[in-house]
Amino acid sequence: MSIIRSRWAKGGALLIIIAALFLTLVPIQKQIDTIRDGWPEKEELLYLPSGNMLSIVSLGFDQLAADILYIKMIDYFSTHLMTDHSYIWLYHIADLVTTLDPHFRFPYIFAGLMLNLEGGQFDNARKILTKGSLVFTDDWYFPFALGLNYFFGSADFETAARYFENSHQLGGPEYLSNFAAKLRANGKTRETTLEFLRFLYGSFHDENIKKIIMDRIRELETGRQ
Repeated sequence: MSIIRSRWAKGGALLIIIAALFLTLVPIQKQIDTIRDGWPEKEELLYLPSGNMLSIVSLGFDQLAADILYIKMIDYFSTHLMTDHSYIWLYHIADLVTTLDPHFRFPYIFAGLMLNLEGGQFDNARKILTKGSLVFTDDWYFPFALGLNYFFGSADFETAARYFENSHQLGGPEYLSNFAAKLRANGKTRETTLEFLRFLYGSFHDENIKKIIMDRIRELETGRQ
């Protein structure tokens, strides 16, 4: 796990959270066992307490509870990346994490990017990124990712261009301003899409993210979209 924050050092508090979550999950597990066969498509959601229940069991340690759910989110994504590529509850988990800890930046970024590029859930990606942008108002990444969302999701190139320009104004790469001008002039073509994907590929260091982007590049290069 690449992000382990210092507040894990509060071992006593963490044990309290784990115990409380365990007590909460016991009846949930019994419910899962009862209805597993008849409701398989909603099985995974049942492993998560509701937002109200999380507020109760966190006992004031919302950040630690967010850390626990963040690990659940990464595990959930990794499992489905290696199996069925279905991420039905990714947005839900990310929304819970960022509700418990609004200033935990990475879950917004990870969920927004993966829902866009891998999950094809453009509306959910937009919701989690917009939620993050209201907290991190001076962070260039959020308008950049929202521009990506409008570029790939709704083909709203004018809105995408505005987001890319705003991202550059907040400190993002100059390429984004240049790409916005190109997008206004040419729209979304095979060439502009490949160019943007290659920019994305060079912008990330995580090998899993790079592989997802490279798969999209190869699909486009070979005519499989």
